[in-house]
Amino acid sequence: MGIKEEIISKLEIILKNMKEEHGIEGNLDVNLGTMVEKSKGSSSDISITCFALAKPFKKSPVDIANEIAENLEKEKLSYIEKLEVINGYVNIFLNREYIMLEAIKKMEKEKLGFKKENEGKVVVIDYSSPNIAKQFHIGHLKTTVIGGMFAKLFRALRIYSRRCKSFRRLWNTVW
Repeated sequence: MGIKEEIISKLEIILKNMKEEHGIEGNLDVNLGTMVEKSKGSSSDISITCFALAKPFKKSPVDIANEIAENLEKEKLSYIEKLEVINGYVNIFLNREYIMLEAIKKMEKEKLGFKKENEGKVVVIDYSSPNIAKQFHIGHLKTTVIGGMFAKLFRALRIYSRRCKSFRRLWNTVW
């Protein structure tokens, strides 16, 4: 579950508790997916819009936003660095260090970019070698380095690569 989905699930619980506190019966008829969105106008990462809740709660969006922010602060969520309430919006600033560490853990766990169906396949890499009858220059080195890079990349992807240097030019050289 992503951070946005987790915030939406926490918001569902908070709104359910707020409904009980304020004695509101029935459904709120609000789409939490549209209430929790990527922040557009502020420097925060995620914003919760509280305007749709003003009518069912019969309170101003600013008061509702303050109440939601207080409840989110009580949760002490590790991915939230700070909360800010501005004009009926709860602006959420995410903890960058936490997100970075979680992304690294996920990448290590899932081996991102590695496909099991490619394991064991064979690739032949034909890259040039210098022509001994001509002067050696940087162009010879470039193609050799690129061929070596592809061989190492395929090895990391668990694809067997057979390196094959092209010696044809040696035999076609006129002496």
